[in-house]
Amino acid sequence: MNRVVVIGGGIAGLSTAYFLAKKRLKPVVIENENETGGLGRCHKVKGILIDSGYHIIFKGDKHLLGLLKELDLEKDTVWGNLDFNLITVNGDISFSPLKILSSKSLSIPEKRKLAKVYFKLKNLKDWKSLDKFTAKEWITRNSNIEIYEKIFEPIIKAKWGRESEGTSAAWFYGRIKPRSESRNIFWGKEKGGYLKGSFRKLFSALEREITKKGGKIITSANIRKISIKGNKVESVKYKIKGNLREIKTDSVISTIPVQELLKTAKLADDFEKKIKRIRYKAVICATYGLKRGLTKSFRTIFSEKKSFGGLVEMTNLIDKKHLGNNHVLYVFNFLDTSEKLWKLKDKKIIETYTNDLEKLHPGFRKLVIWSRLYKNRYGEPFYQKDYLKIMPDVRTPVSGLFITGMVQSYPISDFNNIIDLAYRTSDLVYREVTC
Repeated sequence: MNRVVVIGGGIAGLSTAYFLAKKRLKPVVIENENETGGLGRCHKVKGILIDSGYHIIFKGDKHLLGLLKELDLEKDTVWGNLDFNLITVNGDISFSPLKILSSKSLSIPEKRKLAKVYFKLKNLKDWKSLDKFTAKEWITRNSNIEIYEKIFEPIIKAKWGRESEGTSAAWFYGRIKPRSESRNIFWGKEKGGYLKGSFRKLFSALEREITKKGGKIITSANIRKISIKGNKVESVKYKIKGNLREIKTDSVISTIPVQELLKTAKLADDFEKKIKRIRYKAVICATYGLKRGLTKSFRTIFSEKKSFGGLVEMTNLIDKKHLGNNHVLYVFNFLDTSEKLWKLKDKKIIETYTNDLEKLHPGFRKLVIWSRLYKNRYGEPFYQKDYLKIMPDVRTPVSGLFITGMVQSYPISDFNNIIDLAYRTSDLVYREVTC
């Protein structure tokens, strides 16, 4: 039996390979970068690994928590309270049920309408019915335009920027659902988890298990071509250290962005046309090590435009001892690669963020111990209205070629959902190659 080739060594690629290895299929993972992790990579600061972007675990993340348990990493999970704050010109709004009730920034009618939106989304049975609406359309229909503009528009803009009005209502549901399941009771505090020692622990554990079970991981390798003959996968060619190599295989699972996949394989015209409509938002995430925290909130979004989408203070979730005794602050943006900020050099981006943070928190510069920057042109697919019409199936029109990962992690785009997709993909591939 030919080996299964998995293209991409992020959470989707490694999880898929791990489940395949458990089924004794001996997968080969080919990763372009010099290490695995994808969007879950780390910065090394004074010997301590710090995630290059913030990742959290919710109480309802049964697939992620199940995988951590399998890999004996459950004991390394620490939990804290998630506080989400919206800063407006009229005051702060904290997104916990009790604090919303006591908020002076919201009138009683506004609180009622906000509660209506929350409960409708929390109790929704069929999220797919939301795909045909934008978040703005659905929220306005179930509250009013004032509630949308005052509360929800800043949150959606923080994620999708200038395209926020086209954002799918199903994506918005995907933001609410995991958080609602992270409270033991409605009035309880929302809980979030973190993996001590960074999420690198998860990737390293997956690598060990894959290789132990006969799989192989190749890094710093650039995919050149997926050879297809008679509408069937035949081989994968990749370049490593200047040498072109080939793996004969009849099964390839791509976890890389669809635009990159299309550079390596010629697919049916109608299928290519469909997935070319998928657009990605780039991500910029600056990480600061500070002498002290800025606020008491885990995540802060601003109603007024800033150079960044929002802030995440990781040490308001977990103790700073797990982060090299620094207060760790993430400053993030999702944007188009055509935007001015993306085109700036790393040092200039840090300077731009720092200037804005100094205006918000005078004296910020003196608090900074270190800073790092992470950029990825494929941060996340833009989950637009009617996204289901362009989302590809796991099985492509080419026999033996499969797609899985963030492009199908809809409406909830997180590690938990991607791991679930990886398991289901591995099961499908296993059935096909052993039939």
